[in-house]
Amino acid sequence: MMRSINIGSSLVIGVGCALMISAATAAAQVNEPETFENDSIYDSAAEYSASVSGEAFLVYRDGTLVYEVYQNGYDGAEPHLLASGTKSFSCAIAVLAIQDGLLTLDERVADTITEWADDPERSQITVRHLLSLTSGLSTGRGQDALFRTPDNASMHINETELASPPGEGFYYGPANYYIFAELMRRKLNGEDAWEYLTRRLLEPIGLEAAINRDRAGTPALPGGARLTARNWARYGQLILQDGMWNGEQLLDPVLMSECFIGSNANIVYGLTWWLYYSGQGDFNVFDPLPDQPDDGIELGVSEPNVIVAAGAGNQRLYIIPAANLVIVRFGQNDPQFSDVELISRITSSGER
Repeated sequence: MMRSINIGSSLVIGVGCALMISAATAAAQVNEPETFENDSIYDSAAEYSASVSGEAFLVYRDGTLVYEVYQNGYDGAEPHLLASGTKSFSCAIAVLAIQDGLLTLDERVADTITEWADDPERSQITVRHLLSLTSGLSTGRGQDALFRTPDNASMHINETELASPPGEGFYYGPANYYIFAELMRRKLNGEDAWEYLTRRLLEPIGLEAAINRDRAGTPALPGGARLTARNWARYGQLILQDGMWNGEQLLDPVLMSECFIGSNANIVYGLTWWLYYSGQGDFNVFDPLPDQPDDGIELGVSEPNVIVAAGAGNQRLYIIPAANLVIVRFGQNDPQFSDVELISRITSSGER
């Protein structure tokens, strides 16, 4: 049954947000029946998505694919660029690395990226700062596709300016994630972060994915992953299930919870994930500082109602824990697209 409440002027979603689902759903994992009839309650959302340059719209409810449509000439078998939707994989990489004893969120990056050891400000940047985009490193979001640069990691380590002391500002851009990729390469003695993620997580859950790399071989963790819609939903289902898959706890749920806590610099961005809270108002990802929730939201205490991986061109992976929903939307850039409008159409059917 889908339960609903109002979480702002126009967005209605399920109650609560603990990242957990029923035992029956956890056992089912993802169920993709060969033939099924789309649940008509999602027709309005799919039609809206298509009208604003949508290319794919999928809904998984209780782990089962209940709606799937490909639009505007897009071939659903073709992997799609996630753009900055790729960033959410770095949360999983960090959780795995903590589980494997490779790092902690609050260790200094300069302990591994030793080029920063003698810099009075950069030496204070932590792994948490990188993943929450609060390192103080300033780069414009238009630089996510610097694939022609020979070595993005070295460029950002050595050349990116510090716009504020670590922890005091939120700056959206690729620098932090390229540096995280290099940090992981050094921690892994040469294995790169995407190979590590594939070996430790993607292959065990049957998820096929590719990623762009620069000429130095650095994986484009800020925005280079290519997945089909079903595969991106598979990752979303893993997150919804608190890292559990086929009875095996692949990601520690306590560590994962760190990914869904904002920062003092930006309460609506956790570690790689956008967060939507009741009372937030308009939901505009990628703004330097999107609308912050009303007073009363406490970091580490209040739970977001919607968790989002978002990429340029309006690529979206929505996770709505209280309703056991995982939603994937692919598209092309369209200024008329609205997250609030899409989600409200999904949830406006009320009780089921």
